[in-house]
Amino acid sequence: MEVPQIANKTNVSMDYMNEYIAKAGGLNKGLNRVAEIFKQFPIKKYEERFSGYENVITPQNSSRVKRLNELSDLANEKFVDVSNFTEHDFKKVINEVHDLIYAKGNFYQENNN
Repeated sequence: MEVPQIANKTNVSMDYMNEYIAKAGGLNKGLNRVAEIFKQFPIKKYEERFSGYENVITPQNSSRVKRLNELSDLANEKFVDVSNFTEHDFKKVINEVHDLIYAKGNFYQENNN
């Protein structure tokens, strides 16, 4: 079984953004809510999200997957304690994940935050 919804530009599954979407939605209720969500539902590494699929990491996506995995480690460590991050920090990580997957635009548009 092949990994679903591969983005043409990046060869990364667009489904991986779902690891972050619900957590990003928690931001509407504040950083404490984001931390609660991360404690309950840590971000899976890319290959964990797609275990059981074939060709999860390929030569075309390996550098992006490596960075996505680094960001999942960072997020799972940093975003569980509100004293460790700001809204800007959170949005910066979400934007980088979005760019690694889609290679276009930001998830959050920031105004000097």
